[in-house]
Amino acid sequence: MLDPAIIPPHKESTPAVARKCRPAAGGVALQVNVGGEDSMPALDFRGYFRALFDFGFTSYATTRVVPALYLLFTALYSLAALVVFIGLLMQGGLVTVLAIIFVPLGFLLYLTLARISLELVMILFRIGEDLHALREESGIRQPRATSQPPAAPPL
Repeated sequence: MLDPAIIPPHKESTPAVARKCRPAAGGVALQVNVGGEDSMPALDFRGYFRALFDFGFTSYATTRVVPALYLLFTALYSLAALVVFIGLLMQGGLVTVLAIIFVPLGFLLYLTLARISLELVMILFRIGEDLHALREESGIRQPRATSQPPAAPPL
């Protein structure tokens, strides 16, 4: 059974609530930030350009761009839905009724698919960041790439 203990939040996210769960019999401690600024990272241009020109790939530019991409997708989908809706309203008749029903549904569908795909990208990068933090806490070194291919298993 996990024993949750509330710890103070990070300096960057004062309204966030951080919980640290310690397993009862050994294992790995987890920390989860709920709400606050960490739940939706803002686009920081200095941090973005710093990550963009980081040739060692120690920080990621993708996690800083995703919120702006979602805002862009929302604006483009809204504009497209509005243009399609007005165009179909001008047709008149049964097309108007269908436009009232299907244009908002299509808008919500495309926006949901864009959100899910961007969340999947964020999840992949956060998994990588969490694994990196776990490696640092446990003292496990990250394997280095070698120029030699691995030896073939014996037959």
